[in-house]
Amino acid sequence: MKLLMLAVMLIFIGAFFIVSNSNLALGQEGNAQKFVSMYKTWIFSITDNLLKTTGYMIKLDWLPK
Repeated sequence: MKLLMLAVMLIFIGAFFIVSNSNLALGQEGNAQKFVSMYKTWIFSITDNLLKTTGYMIKLDWLPK
């Protein structure tokens, strides 16, 4: 449950940073679409990085010699 709450908090914090760093007023026309596009790009990059990191960790030799 704590891990789920942490993930949700990180998602909201990421959305806040995208809005604040891009100076998006979500009430204005077209800014919501820009936000969704930027947010999807951010989520896909996080997913890609996690997959690459997991793949690298799986390939490591974890057994003692």
